[in-house]
Amino acid sequence: MKATGQSGNASTSRAERSVPDVRADFDVEIPMRDGTILRCDIYRPTAAERLPVILQRTPYDKRLNHTTHTGLDVRAAAVRGYAVAVQDVRGRFASEGTFHLTPKQEIEGPDGFDTIEWFAAQAWCTGAVGMVGSSYASLTQLMAACERPPHLRAIIPEKTGYPARGAVLLDSILIAWAAGQALDWLQKAMLRQEAGEKEAEIIQQVLKDPQAAARHLPLNDMPLRKISGLMSFQEIIDTLHSENEIDIASIEVPALVVTGWFDIATPETARIYSILRDRKGGRGLSDEAGYLAGPWDHNTTSAALGEKFFSRFAHYLLAEIPRLYLDFYDRHLRGDTGKPAPGARYFVMGANEWRTAPSWPPANP
Repeated sequence: MKATGQSGNASTSRAERSVPDVRADFDVEIPMRDGTILRCDIYRPTAAERLPVILQRTPYDKRLNHTTHTGLDVRAAAVRGYAVAVQDVRGRFASEGTFHLTPKQEIEGPDGFDTIEWFAAQAWCTGAVGMVGSSYASLTQLMAACERPPHLRAIIPEKTGYPARGAVLLDSILIAWAAGQALDWLQKAMLRQEAGEKEAEIIQQVLKDPQAAARHLPLNDMPLRKISGLMSFQEIIDTLHSENEIDIASIEVPALVVTGWFDIATPETARIYSILRDRKGGRGLSDEAGYLAGPWDHNTTSAALGEKFFSRFAHYLLAEIPRLYLDFYDRHLRGDTGKPAPGARYFVMGANEWRTAPSWPPANP
């Protein structure tokens, strides 16, 4: 990956010319304690000596997740001297093992621990590792942090919490999500000649119009059920409602918790933040719990949602959210105490402006 622009082009900005070359290593194999191999893509400046690592562990294909909805991307992180690593969780895409529809502590906790400690042991790493990611990838952070890996320094769980306890999900949302999850299964099944164009067409139609699939009654006989091995609608509901609690209070690293006012789990995210904020133990952890809330839904951080426009500054880039993230990592992965603790930053709809407070909820909103 190279900086854009020609060296002799006067129109090339100073920022573009200063971007370092980035080395990309794909499908790097990381062994877990049980011998399972998980694969990771790693992006890092080629000229750097030792770097802190920002890790994302995702079930949604590492090839598509080297950025987050809030704009932490390889280019920005490389400028600040970080390596960014994106890993397929167990059983997804390039990684070995068996995948479970929702994250489980007994799996994602140890896998996260082993991955973090593998990075910390690399000669090019400073030994400091942070994590980032939204939705499922937020839960992999919390579960890894519960295992207390020695080299984990900070986490940024975005849009986090179990939706089943934070909102009522529309049938069409669950069906579209299940169809998306089935794409990885489809690719692997086609390679084994256990699926073909018929199954691909079913998944494509469901993704194209999940509301139509949701109108198919009974739901347990919807088109996706024609594909052998996929969960029934009731099994999906039961799985979402049966997840065990994550021991948030046991987490001993700084955390910046991110949500959107229109997210599917906003109450859950606020609850997780409050537990992190109220942690005891004399390590100053309460002061290192941050809260960020914008006028966003689960998948977007733009300036508008539906027909509602919240002002240009609601957009994550104009709100300088990527800088907020990197300042947080500078503070905890580099020890730069000149970067302030994040506190609470929240967007007030109606007034359409960002405000700050020492913590959430603010005393005088």
